[in-house]
Amino acid sequence: MEFDVNEMIRNMNAWTYEQLQPYLGKHVAWRNDGKAILAAADDLGDLIDGLDRQGVDRDAYTLDYIPEPDVIEPPTIPTPPEAAP
Repeated sequence: MEFDVNEMIRNMNAWTYEQLQPYLGKHVAWRNDGKAILAAADDLGDLIDGLDRQGVDRDAYTLDYIPEPDVIEPPTIPTPPEAAP
């Protein structure tokens, strides 16, 4: 199944934080148009297995992970070593 990546990204970006809250910290399977999340699970393997058991075509979705906001840590800047005297 062919899909428009730009449309998918536009639609995914239109989701609000409130809409995504049930999926925070989970692996998700987006419908390829980005308008719906077909399934979610804590474990990626469990997500794929569940979709396979439901008979969902692997070309019909895109896998993603939605991190919890407090899990995202800013990059650390290494402290340079002290200059030797």
